[in-house]
Parts: sequence; C-alpha cells; structure tokens
Amino acid sequence: MTQIHVVVRRVSPAIKVDLVQIGRFKDGQFDPLPLGAVANTPIARFLENSDVSDSLYVKHSRIADLIAACEGFPGFNVE
Repeated sequence: MTQIHVVVRRVSPAIKVDLVQIGRFKDGQFDPLPLGAVANTPIARFLENSDVSDSLYVKHSRIADLIAACEGFPGFNVE
C-alpha cells in the first residue's frame, strides 16, 4: 500500500484558507498527486480549488474536521 501524505500550509493568518498538497514520497522526493487520486475518500470533501488559488486549499475552520476524517486511515498520524 502506498502511503499518501496531505501537507497543509498556513500562508497568512489574514487569509482564512490553508494550502494543501497531496502526494507521496518517490525516490526521496515529494511527488504531488492530483485531486482525482483521493476523489473517493473522505479527504476530498474538505479540499477546494477555485479562482482564489491555483493550488488546492482547505478552509482553516475545517482543519479539525479534516484531521478527524483521516483518523480512520491505517497508519494515520499528524506531524
């Protein structure tokens, strides 16, 4: 089973969204995956993309809900 990483970055406290990258480590490098790779998982319902950002993002107020949704995945942890 491939381990998927969800990286959340807070850009600015004034902006109420956090940028999200989904990917895996391949040959020691982070290899980004498209949203379609997790489209049928609980994670997808929290991720958004729009004219606001070229990157995926999650509303900061939903971070705790995103973490709770991921807790059921085998090997889940927060760093």
